[in-house]
Amino acid sequence: MKRKLLVLVAALAAFVALSGFGPGAGCGRAADPQERFARAQEMVTKRLNDQLDELKVTPDQRTRILAVKDRVLNEARSRMEQSRDQGKADRQWAVDQLTSDRPDKAALYARLDAKADQLKGMGHQVIDALVEVNAILTPQQRTQLKAKLDQLPQHEGEWGPPGMAY
Repeated sequence: MKRKLLVLVAALAAFVALSGFGPGAGCGRAADPQERFARAQEMVTKRLNDQLDELKVTPDQRTRILAVKDRVLNEARSRMEQSRDQGKADRQWAVDQLTSDRPDKAALYARLDAKADQLKGMGHQVIDALVEVNAILTPQQRTQLKAKLDQLPQHEGEWGPPGMAY
């Protein structure tokens, strides 16, 4: 379960980070960021509910786990909305730097490091959420989840969603 939830949440975080909920991004290419978010939330909720059904969670467990999912998604949406305009300005600044006669390499590194720190912070929130979900599950459910995850194909050298080597 941990791995499957980790894969699901990591995939969600990657989707959020890469799509930025900007025009033409993911989930059916809806132009409206709110519509894209609603579609993404619906997809994640459906997949998570399917997993929770297989684990035979109690109604209380389901409510608590879905609340964790909603909190993580809303935090991600909030971060993306806050950074959307900044991302456009950062892109223009980087283009200006990289096409200038004297690009400021230190400033470029600093901006890159700041972006990496933002993603790292999101990753920490995801891990915190997974640990919270782990505490909600019973030992038997965690064992059942581990058995399911052990049956998944192994991707040597990968951690996270398939195709995203780490």
